[in-house]
Amino acid sequence: MFARGLNPSGDSVWSYDQSLRGQVRAVLATSDGGCLIAGRDSMLDMGLIKLDSAGREEWNHGYDDSRIQGSTVFGLAETRDSGFILCGDATDYMGSYVRLVRTNAAGDTLWTRLYSGPVGPTLRAVREMPDGGFVAVGSEFDTALSQNAAYIMRTDSNGAAIWTHSISDSFAGRQATALRETRDGGYIVAGSIDWSDSARIWLVKLDAGADTVWTSAVGGRAREQAVEIWQTSDGGYVIAGTSEPPNDSIVLVKTDSLGYVPYGVAEEKPVVPGAAFSLGPNPASGVVLINCSLPAVRTRLRVYDVTGRDVRAPVERQPAGFLLDVRSVPAGVYLVRLEYGRGSATRKLVIE
Repeated sequence: MFARGLNPSGDSVWSYDQSLRGQVRAVLATSDGGCLIAGRDSMLDMGLIKLDSAGREEWNHGYDDSRIQGSTVFGLAETRDSGFILCGDATDYMGSYVRLVRTNAAGDTLWTRLYSGPVGPTLRAVREMPDGGFVAVGSEFDTALSQNAAYIMRTDSNGAAIWTHSISDSFAGRQATALRETRDGGYIVAGSIDWSDSARIWLVKLDAGADTVWTSAVGGRAREQAVEIWQTSDGGYVIAGTSEPPNDSIVLVKTDSLGYVPYGVAEEKPVVPGAAFSLGPNPASGVVLINCSLPAVRTRLRVYDVTGRDVRAPVERQPAGFLLDVRSVPAGVYLVRLEYGRGSATRKLVIE
């Protein structure tokens, strides 16, 4: 397993390399400045590694269960008591299950639960709720419709299932990959809706009882899928995701409170070597120096706010990059996009 720590400019500050075989499926920044690496360990069990803020290993745990042959973590979250909740899937010779594992701050198991019933199930994201219980989302196979359905499960604080809910239709498969509680006590779920020949980022707003309030599909160019979602101060949502070939992209979308998408920024995969660039200082309040080393192609620097709108800031071209004057730009979080030939690269900039 390999992991690398980056600073806000995207520069490497530490690396972690473990010689044991395994699969990394999820990474989580922890409240103490460290991070968790989760997935499947060399024994085919759920695996969890805790690193400190310098990338040094603090502990390493595998979570075996004599009832199953293998299990993988796909989602995890930190709990209010500084412990962790893991979600994923599990298999044995009889079938497949979804699984939750609750740990303390040292990664020791507090409880583990297997849930049978769904066909071909997996859990991709999990969140602790205000009452100490958990909501997890993923997918199952709908045998009647012969396609995937979004799967949502609610448990109490000890992992006992309170309810489960599936969302499907006869026209397209659905998968849930990200989850957040909303300020009204409901949930926002993000994932993908799949028509076989194309797929789009899909949102569903649920009330506290998991009844559907609205759904929304985000327009795109290829096969897109949500990876993470956050609710914003205006009641809308920000979704980060990916777009698969032929238009490999990082997708960033801002919606309103009903899932409508007036703007979006898609960061296409660079096709010209030497696309990396750095900027500093970051955060900034004056002039930002943008260093880049690019081939002899035409380049352009653009700045976007979080809604995807262009920000008009003075830019001066230098032999090794650009000078960006942000003294007249309001404080906030922005995206600095360097376009060159047929490629581009993007960095986050915080203006104070």
